[in-house]
Amino acid sequence: MYPNEKNRYIILGAAVGAVFLFFTVVMMLTQLRDGADYARQAAMGVSTTQQTSAARGEIVDAEGRAFTGNTTVCNITIDSNYFSEQELNPLLLELTDLCRDYGCEWRDELPISREEPYTFTGEDENALRALRSKLQLSDAATPEDAMYWLRDLYNLNDYTDTDVLDRLRSRNKIEGKSDAETLDWLRAYRKTPAATDEELIASLRTQYRMYRYTAEEQRLLAGIRYTMTQSEFSDYNPYTFANDIGDALLAALKEKSSELPGVDGTTAPVRTYLTGDLAAHVLGVTGSVSAEEYNRLKEEGKTYSLSNPSGYRFSDTVGKRGIEQVMEEELRGQNGLRTVVQDQDGSVVRVEETVKAVPGHTVQLTLNQTVQAAAQKGLADRISYLNKNAPATRGKEAEAGAVVAIDVKTGGVIAMASYPDYSLNDYYTGYSEMVQQTPSPLLNRATQGLYTVGSTYKPAVSLAALDTGTVTTADRVNCTGRYTYYRDYQPVCEGVHGPINVIDALRVSCNIFFYDMGRRMGIETINEYSYSLGMGHATGIEIPELAGQLSSPDTRAAIGEEWYDSYDLQSAIGQLDNQFTILQMASYTATLASRGQRMQVHLVDKIWDYNMQNVLYEAQPIVVETIEAEDGTWAAIREGMTRSCYNDAYGRGTSYGTWGSARGKTWSMYGVDIVVAGKTGSPQRGDGLVNSCFICYAPADDPEIAVAVIIEKGYEGDRAAPVAKAVLEEYFFGEDGAYHQNKLDYLARQAAARTEEP
Repeated sequence: MYPNEKNRYIILGAAVGAVFLFFTVVMMLTQLRDGADYARQAAMGVSTTQQTSAARGEIVDAEGRAFTGNTTVCNITIDSNYFSEQELNPLLLELTDLCRDYGCEWRDELPISREEPYTFTGEDENALRALRSKLQLSDAATPEDAMYWLRDLYNLNDYTDTDVLDRLRSRNKIEGKSDAETLDWLRAYRKTPAATDEELIASLRTQYRMYRYTAEEQRLLAGIRYTMTQSEFSDYNPYTFANDIGDALLAALKEKSSELPGVDGTTAPVRTYLTGDLAAHVLGVTGSVSAEEYNRLKEEGKTYSLSNPSGYRFSDTVGKRGIEQVMEEELRGQNGLRTVVQDQDGSVVRVEETVKAVPGHTVQLTLNQTVQAAAQKGLADRISYLNKNAPATRGKEAEAGAVVAIDVKTGGVIAMASYPDYSLNDYYTGYSEMVQQTPSPLLNRATQGLYTVGSTYKPAVSLAALDTGTVTTADRVNCTGRYTYYRDYQPVCEGVHGPINVIDALRVSCNIFFYDMGRRMGIETINEYSYSLGMGHATGIEIPELAGQLSSPDTRAAIGEEWYDSYDLQSAIGQLDNQFTILQMASYTATLASRGQRMQVHLVDKIWDYNMQNVLYEAQPIVVETIEAEDGTWAAIREGMTRSCYNDAYGRGTSYGTWGSARGKTWSMYGVDIVVAGKTGSPQRGDGLVNSCFICYAPADDPEIAVAVIIEKGYEGDRAAPVAKAVLEEYFFGEDGAYHQNKLDYLARQAAARTEEP
């Protein structure tokens, strides 16, 4: 060996020795100097941080009366800190057996039928997309394809005894042995000569996680495990297995706690709806976060993590419709954190609240519960009355409708009703029936129903005609019952009114007068004023709405048609392509009432802290547009709409049957004179039937409230007026009305008179 080579070996040996010496010293120091500290840390075990839920903020009406509340229910939760992965499937089977005994349903959001032959289920295409994405399946994959990969993913295959022994043979390279020889080999290897075949195979199943599952158990476990995966079940994110369990099941869980490690009954706040079907379309509902919602929240950084304890988990509740949805950030609150401390044996030794949960804010709406109830009842009662009493094709077919009432001075929505409606408490249990029902109770016809409104549009045309100088209040158009300006198009009127001015044209709803205004002004001028009045575009209210449309050459071009002169005439009486929501019609009516000052329509009045001690936000009246017109113009429109409601010295109005013969004497028995200004509309539907439309505001001389009503297939406009009357009566004389005492005094006098009768 050369000297240089010998030196290299000496240096290498010294380096290796130095390394070993270094680690020996470190180990000695760890044991002798730091041993006590490490022993103490080992005894402390590990700590896990978990989320705690905040109470959802409440929704109340303008008077502070609650629409919603929160109650506490008991849920079954599963905490992975208490068992190993291989124990999960057997644990779930034990838990489902227990739940069956007590009639409890567990969560299963797998969009595959629960029995063979398997089919994809559910109406939520997003859920199916999430499943395909999770399993990396193509759109052509069958339900059985999905089940195949779910069995593999969650170790749910039906492993035979031979399958288990094959695993043993493969691992120990004894492939040539038979099943019996393999079991004998295992007895000798483990030195357990007394062990039976069944005991050996059972131990191997546990060791290799190769269990036997029936087809029913495979589908059951696949559904639960998939839902757990979608919920991002982990050691810091417990899983909600079942919701709102009964006391008997809770007691059974406690009794079997040793057999069901990590399974517990935990309390959680749950949304309750205190007023049933009252304002259901406005309030909306809550529900579990969907896969699509969760992915969106994840992209936005709003999902739960230790750095974001208030983030959403897959099993969390979120607003799905209405105010619950659009005010989600205010209502949700801030979740907290708790720390679970375990010793070295895995036993929980301490649970601490480290971040306190903060309840959500309370949202106060502009709705008035008593007026809302009157609107819903008035609409339902009127449709029922027409069904029972109206002749065929003249209202008997009435089946749906909507009514909206708006505060003229603030733009706040006082009532918003849609018929048919539904109870919020029945939404999920009755949803499958609701989606099949016709007409649909789920559609909010006040904001998402588009209607041709007929003659209720005529005040808008009157404004345009008077403000542009097309006519004055003294000018008259001769109504002969037929408009003969065009030789090839001669539409008719409902009557023969003779020479008539704009005020009386509104009173009797003379088509000839407004045909002439449409011809003389043209569609562009009419639309300019209509748009300013709030028609044909979104109001900007908080909940979803449709924008509607105004008749125009563009709307005709969109369907491949030209614009003809006759369309100006049809549009001027609220027909053709004019389509508006009833919310827009109420806003338009309020703008007429306020002499051209259009307010921002809104539902949210205030946002409070949870206990309503401090106001965090308060809506202010916002004027979004002002129409500058002469006082005389507004006065003429008001007078025409007022005459439309009565049968007095000026003649019979189209809705006098509801409001009476003496102007302002509708509620004379209460000793209060309230003049109503209104307008009827009988828009053609195209199916031989007619919708009933009515708008009004009151008091006419100092307007406070504007109302718009539609009854589908209700026939002429006066059929809808009683609904508006029911709303106004509750607003002025109901529990919260300015003249409530007048009504009480009247009822007291009536009661006294009855007792004096012989």
